[in-house]
Amino acid sequence: MSEIEAVLTQTELQAVRDFLRAVRDRWGGRLMEARLFGSKVRGEAIAESDLDLWLLFDRNLSSSEEEFLIRIESDLCIDTGVVLNVTTFGVDQWKYSLIQITGFAQAIREEGVPL
Repeated sequence: MSEIEAVLTQTELQAVRDFLRAVRDRWGGRLMEARLFGSKVRGEAIAESDLDLWLLFDRNLSSSEEEFLIRIESDLCIDTGVVLNVTTFGVDQWKYSLIQITGFAQAIREEGVPL
């Protein structure tokens, strides 16, 4: 059993797989990395917890691309009941900004499970 299979229910796992498939279908090689992090990974989730996903793209998404991503998230929530909390970064925004000194970036690096 993989690390991600150990922390997600079957419904959650399928929702994450479907979400990433839709993202890869839309953006292909632009998606450089994806990680699950947050309460699920730490074993602190409650029934109402969402799934925190971090996506790294080759560059920042445009507003229309962000809107498309939100539609994917919304459709999955309606279809499965799984709530995704997706945070995206372009590689330059991630690597060369002050975000690197925050607890958020530390959580991604230390607890993030590659998807």
